[in-house]
Amino acid sequence: MGDAATSPAGSNLRAHASCAIYARTSRESEARLTYSSIEAQQDACCAYLHKPQSLGQPDVPPSSVPPPRLYADEGLSGATLQRPALQHLLADIAAGLIDAVVAYKIDRLSRSLTKFERELTGERQLDKIRATRRHGLWTGGTAPLGYDARRSTDRQGLSVQARTTLRLIARLSTRCRS
Repeated sequence: MGDAATSPAGSNLRAHASCAIYARTSRESEARLTYSSIEAQQDACCAYLHKPQSLGQPDVPPSSVPPPRLYADEGLSGATLQRPALQHLLADIAAGLIDAVVAYKIDRLSRSLTKFERELTGERQLDKIRATRRHGLWTGGTAPLGYDARRSTDRQGLSVQARTTLRLIARLSTRCRS
């Protein structure tokens, strides 16, 4: 379960908003089980919503929060947005009836959201690596020839062998000049 939905200002919407839970399974056979994937997803979302930290305000009792509206699509792929419960949820959001949506995992809403999330995560990781390198810090991999990676400082330093070799070269070069 991810972070609770928040407003741009950072205050939690759940304490005073209408919340929806969306669940989906791609196989119809799941819906016929005694305890289906849809029910498991809804239970996990409800448990998440009843955690004090998900409310964002520990002094707000869960009983004062309106129950979430439940939306579920059974036996429908996440590759398409043409799902009855999802369309109903989107219409309710557009009508201002829903302020926050909770799903067990983002791929329950849409496979394209999952792909988008992976791409964003990859971009964030690359941005961090580039920024780390701009600060002269080691980001992993093989250290350049003559350097040892110092994990304790994330900096690269001359290896003992390279230092010894450079000192020898410096001594020999001063002898040759004299």
